[in-house]
Amino acid sequence: MAAISNSPSSLARGLGRFDAKALAPPEVLPLAELLPRRAQLGPILAFTLQQVFTEKECLALIQASENQGYVPAKVNMGSHEELIPEYRKSLRCIIDDHEFARKVFERVAPFVPATYANRPVVGINERFRFLKYLPGDCFMPHYDGEYRRPDGSGEVSKVTIQIYLNGDCIGGETSFLEEKMGGSTQPVKAVRVNPTTGQVLIFEHPLLHEGSPVIDGVKYAIRSDIMYGPPAPHPKLHQK
Repeated sequence: MAAISNSPSSLARGLGRFDAKALAPPEVLPLAELLPRRAQLGPILAFTLQQVFTEKECLALIQASENQGYVPAKVNMGSHEELIPEYRKSLRCIIDDHEFARKVFERVAPFVPATYANRPVVGINERFRFLKYLPGDCFMPHYDGEYRRPDGSGEVSKVTIQIYLNGDCIGGETSFLEEKMGGSTQPVKAVRVNPTTGQVLIFEHPLLHEGSPVIDGVKYAIRSDIMYGPPAPHPKLHQK
């Protein structure tokens, strides 16, 4: 597993000045019809932001990851990780960078839910998983799992953030898949996000999705998590 520390910040150095107010409004993904049971519980958190990073910044991030080096991506099995290329086939580079996490959060914070399941947002996980998909690579349907910090802080990830570093490949969409009933033989419907340079995708963890196969070219992306703190205490009832 390729990883570096957060000192000095190698990723943040490649970022320029940024004004979040200049971003276009988020584009909400139309998932309610695709996920009717989930939609009954309330609005589904899944949207994209365009041009959060410039092409120059994305190229610098790609170069930083290539300098660090990539290895085959493994599948998290809970207690350990395994290489399962028939399920997940791509390359991965893991870089820990607290300063980069702070700067990324500054860019997307105005659009991120301030609370999730009564938990206050605290920032972005400093562990950035750079993903490199070659032709034929894909990640079969899956859910993103929660990450709980082992330090006793009570912080847990609830939302995925994905940064697309290029858009010149064919295929490689992030595809959200419908809820299938048992025994159905109908084709699975999907809402697809096509990678574009500097685009950010944000969505709640419990949404079934896949990294669709890359047909031609190379796809670069970064995945991390939006972290939330311990649940806010319920106000105590005054007893008479």
